[in-house]
Amino acid sequence: MKRGFSLIEILIAGALLAIIGIMLMTTLNSSIEVKERVDGISNRYYLIRQAMSRMAREISMAYISAHKNPNYAVINTQFKGEKSSLSFVAFGGFVRMKDAKESDQREISYFVDSDIKKAQPSLMRKEKVNPTGQLGEEGRAQVLCPNVKSIEFKYWNHKMKNWDSEWQTEGVAMQRSLPLRVLIEMVALLENDVEQKFVTQTEIWITDPIDIQ
Repeated sequence: MKRGFSLIEILIAGALLAIIGIMLMTTLNSSIEVKERVDGISNRYYLIRQAMSRMAREISMAYISAHKNPNYAVINTQFKGEKSSLSFVAFGGFVRMKDAKESDQREISYFVDSDIKKAQPSLMRKEKVNPTGQLGEEGRAQVLCPNVKSIEFKYWNHKMKNWDSEWQTEGVAMQRSLPLRVLIEMVALLENDVEQKFVTQTEIWITDPIDIQ
C-alpha cells in the first residue's frame, strides 16, 4: 500500500528548507561583506604605499643650482623643507606634448590639506613645470593620497649627525647643500578612522649645488 506525505511532514520539510536557505544567505552576505572589507583595506594600503614610493622617488631627484646670471635668472632652484610640508625643484619631468616649451625640471610640493570634493584631510601634491622664483606658490594641487591626517618630514644633517625639522637653501638660516636623506612619517586614517603611522626615507642623489650653463 502506497502512502503519501502528510501535511505536517510537508510543513516541517518546508520549514527546514527555509531555515537552510536563510543560513546560506546569511553566510553568503557575511562572506561578501568580509571580502569587501578586505578589498577596501588592501586598496587603502596600496594607495599609501604608492604615495610613499612616489614621494621618495621624486625627493631623491631634488637638486639646487649654483648657476647665477646677473641679467636673467635662467634657473632659480630652491629647497624649502619644513616640518609639515616640503617644496623643492627636481629633475625627472616628463614632456607629454611635442615641441612643448617645458624642461625636465619641475617644482613639487607636498602638504596635507582638505580635499574640497570629499571634505576630508588628504595628502596633496602640487607640481609646476619650468621652475620659477615663487617656490610652491604656482601649480595645481591634486590629491596624492586620501584620508591622511598628518605628514612630517625630517632632514638628515650629516655635519651635526642628527635629524633637523627644517632645511632651507635660501634666507638667513640657509644651507649650502641638500640633506643626505629625508625621513617621511605619514599618519593615515584606515577603517573606522583608525590612525596608523607609515615611515620611509629616501636618499638624495645630488646634495651639492650644480652649475647648469
